[in-house]
Amino acid sequence: MIQRKQTVFIVLALISTLVCLSLPIGSLVPADRSGVALANDDLVYNLCIISGVDGAWNFKTAPLFFVLLLTCPIGTYAIFKYNNRKAQARLCLFNVLLTIGWYIVFFVFTQLLNGKFDIAPTVALPLGVIILYLLAKKGIADDEKLIRSADRIR
Repeated sequence: MIQRKQTVFIVLALISTLVCLSLPIGSLVPADRSGVALANDDLVYNLCIISGVDGAWNFKTAPLFFVLLLTCPIGTYAIFKYNNRKAQARLCLFNVLLTIGWYIVFFVFTQLLNGKFDIAPTVALPLGVIILYLLAKKGIADDEKLIRSADRIR
């Protein structure tokens, strides 16, 4: 049945993922060779870094985009796997692991970028996604427990 609470959690997780993909995750104040900060900030998105000086796009952060983008079709597929609760729970857990992987890649990129990196509040959205997928997994487990108890009564 598609009208379950875990479907709502997965849909909210998908919406949060899409919002995180479209908003900047921080700004980078580039430093010149002497270490002095320059005037214009570069906006850092999941897909690219947009230069504040000339508007040029640098796709250094594209792996962040693709890791987070991979969770969208998996989450959508998990919604429609309501007949197979075990597979649905595994897909939710796999999305949690991918989102944790996003944080690992994010940490690596913040360490590799030259200049001072200011994190935007958008970075907290994947944490909410993790929580929503875990709530969906718990809802799936509760449904499984309910069905097993109903089978035992018969």
